[in-house]
Amino acid sequence: MSKINVLLVEDDKFVQHAFCLAFEMHGMNVRTADNGLNLATVENLREVDVVVTDIVMPEVEGLDLIQRIRALSKSIPIIAISGGGRKKDDAYLLNARRFGADAAFQKPVNEEELVDKIKMLVL
Repeated sequence: MSKINVLLVEDDKFVQHAFCLAFEMHGMNVRTADNGLNLATVENLREVDVVVTDIVMPEVEGLDLIQRIRALSKSIPIIAISGGGRKKDDAYLLNARRFGADAAFQKPVNEEELVDKIKMLVL
């Protein structure tokens, strides 16, 4: 079985590092980005099995990124994660699902649940 290729889009370096470690411990390849700027192109998505994206980020937010990816591909699984911004509500996650995310998690995310969801969507 080949490794799962994850594109992780997260602006918080601490959270990004923690997810990278968790994914790599489960044998996944991880590519990271700080926001969705210039990511939704066919070239950038060519070798991606799943996208895990934060919602509230500078430049291009996760909801925009989800819409851009869905315009290019209906088949790449997308998982949205969010702390809810300043309001701390789940509206971001509901909108992520409406915009095309296959799953959505509230921060702090249980890493095992996230890894299990990635495997379920990809394998």
